[in-house]
Amino acid sequence: MLGGRAAIPSIDGYACAGVDYRLASSEVLSALQEPDPGSASLRFLEESGADEVVLLQTCNRFEIYLYSRDPEESLGRIKHYLVRRARVEPYELMGREAVVHLFRVASGLESMVVGEYEILGQVRDAFLRSSSAGSAGPMMKALFDWAVKAGRRARAETGISRGSVSLARLAVEEVSRRLKRRGRVLVVGAGHMGSLIASYLREAGFEDVVIANRTYERAASLASRLGYRAIGLDDLARALEEVDAVLVAVSSPSPLIRRGMLRPGRIVLDISIPGAVERGPCQGNVLTIDDLLGLADENRRRREREAEEAGRIVEVEAEEFESHVRRMAADDVIRSFMERAESIRANELERALRIIGRTEEAEVLEAMTKAIVNKVSAPIIELLRDAGARGDRELLGRAKALLDELEH
Repeated sequence: MLGGRAAIPSIDGYACAGVDYRLASSEVLSALQEPDPGSASLRFLEESGADEVVLLQTCNRFEIYLYSRDPEESLGRIKHYLVRRARVEPYELMGREAVVHLFRVASGLESMVVGEYEILGQVRDAFLRSSSAGSAGPMMKALFDWAVKAGRRARAETGISRGSVSLARLAVEEVSRRLKRRGRVLVVGAGHMGSLIASYLREAGFEDVVIANRTYERAASLASRLGYRAIGLDDLARALEEVDAVLVAVSSPSPLIRRGMLRPGRIVLDISIPGAVERGPCQGNVLTIDDLLGLADENRRRREREAEEAGRIVEVEAEEFESHVRRMAADDVIRSFMERAESIRANELERALRIIGRTEEAEVLEAMTKAIVNKVSAPIIELLRDAGARGDRELLGRAKALLDELEH
């Protein structure tokens, strides 16, 4: 159950703590990954004392977003957890900075591969998982819905996502660069990332590709579409002996490929989180996400101008979102005020009808009392909306406290 939303919604209630590829290696990020993000969000909600929590974890980042009546205290507790687990100092962002950061993440501006598309869906799914688990409510819904909106606008109005902008494509480019000839390639995994890799291999001209997956039918469907061959994981060891390069993109709690299964000289690129290739000596030429940083930096330099424009769009969206939260604050008080007014109106109308003992005029009296309430309320509502627009939380807070007192 949610900790309960703060009395007056405010952008100052948002905060974020996290670790990304710039602070930690892929192994550290792998160790942080939660097998059940929804349950983890609930745990973080309880540990932080926040009102709402969303966990965003990807190949390149592990971030906890929260909304709290005491964001500094809640953020401190989350930071303590991350320092203990990651053994690095996480970044901490509060209020508008946390909002801008999430909008930049959704826009692909904070990705290792600037402008990549996958992060937009990951941001959306992070909220949906946390919401389904019960750790995220209306304040996080407002934030993450707006983040997706900002990410879509940044891509639509700039060229930041044009061309080669995904981790999967960078992985294929790296294998292409290292294979002097078009050799045999094994793709382990037929999920979203594995499907992208296989598609990019076809685009790059690789003809001899084998797709291995835990569910053979899924591998067969993908292989059939691309003109490749499919195998189940039972045949993985034999396939590893026959190929020149292996691209691994699976979700597995333990390594699928053990030490000794790879012969020297084989090119292996493991972009799984957690890693699916066992680390250790004498295991061939094994590359990880960390080894793609050079290509990612080159991609970032090519997109600097587009990134600047996307960054300006993000700032505009953050400003509009802040105005939206101010309206939410006013609407919250207005809703309480109108509910109180309507309750009094309905009770007094019922009492009057009992006294006069006549019901034929009930509809007329109903309309008249509603009109009176609306006319009396109109200037008060306008005052409250003006207070919300200029961010006068003190006035809104006093009005809310007065209404709460009248309820009791």
